[in-house]
Amino acid sequence: MLMEVETIQMNTAIALQNFAESGGKLVIIGKEPCKSSGLQNFEKDGIKLSGIIAEIKSKHPNHVFKVDAPTKPLMEWYSGIQKKLNITPYISFSKPDKFLSQVYYKNNDLEIFFISNSSKLNPYAGKAVFNINVKGKHAWRWNPESGERFMLPAKGSELSLMLQPSESQLIVFDKRKDGIIMKEQYPDLSKSTDLNATWRVTMKHVNGTTSSENFSELIDLSKNPKYNGFGGEIVYETVLKVEKAKPGYIDLGTINGVSELYVNNMKAGVVWYGKHLSNIGNFLIQGENKLKVVVTTTLGNYCKSLKDNVVAQRWTASQPLYPCGMIGSVKLIGYTTESKSINDH
Repeated sequence: MLMEVETIQMNTAIALQNFAESGGKLVIIGKEPCKSSGLQNFEKDGIKLSGIIAEIKSKHPNHVFKVDAPTKPLMEWYSGIQKKLNITPYISFSKPDKFLSQVYYKNNDLEIFFISNSSKLNPYAGKAVFNINVKGKHAWRWNPESGERFMLPAKGSELSLMLQPSESQLIVFDKRKDGIIMKEQYPDLSKSTDLNATWRVTMKHVNGTTSSENFSELIDLSKNPKYNGFGGEIVYETVLKVEKAKPGYIDLGTINGVSELYVNNMKAGVVWYGKHLSNIGNFLIQGENKLKVVVTTTLGNYCKSLKDNVVAQRWTASQPLYPCGMIGSVKLIGYTTESKSINDH
């Protein structure tokens, strides 16, 4: 695809010509190449280049397509191109989303898909149909963090897909048919309760200062003039009292940054993408339990606060204040034995 391209090198034009002659499809979006790059002989080369493009269009009308630049929503516009050119995507999603993307690789007999949900706020749930030949192969989830591989309950080339905010998954179709089936305990949201607690919050600023105070409500620190220029580590501490049944998971809610969870001084999880959800059942004891969450923030808000730093001000002039810290409710969630898969940290 050439997207609003007017200027290219002469060897690029020749490569496009060879591509069309070999049967490749060339899509010209909006403007088309008519100018040669560089100053030497640019007028002469521009005429020659325009001639090559015109020749490609006239000799290979079934391989060259002229498409207007988008004036409607991008997904709708591109879907029209796919139908017009009879392009079958590697994956068909039951619920296409502007934040959902995929990349396909092939390595010998392996069919490798990297699927990502780039939304920071919303999870994605839907069906994915893989439009490749997977006969004799099975779907696997590869976990790059742990090196583990799990078999997925696929129906042929169709999978149920669940991606938390900012989460990605590596799905591979392989000829191997023996392995661990992905059946894990997962949170039963109907059994969730809010953790109503007072949090001791210690802010360790990157500028070397430290301050502490008690929060009865977890708020966006960027909304507080006292902290809207903060960058560094925020330590949240409270006590969870367990009297009867232990919760299985803790959902830390909306966190802007990397979270590290400690239960009774034992590290229970580190999350930098997806849902900040951790299995804490094995860390809890009857009675009082110490909870500590360490949130490491980005430095954008801090840079924006440096009014006397010309470079920082230039780079952050158009940047809004980003949400900061733990925001909203923390939930305790019970177990269920139903077989489903989650992003378990």
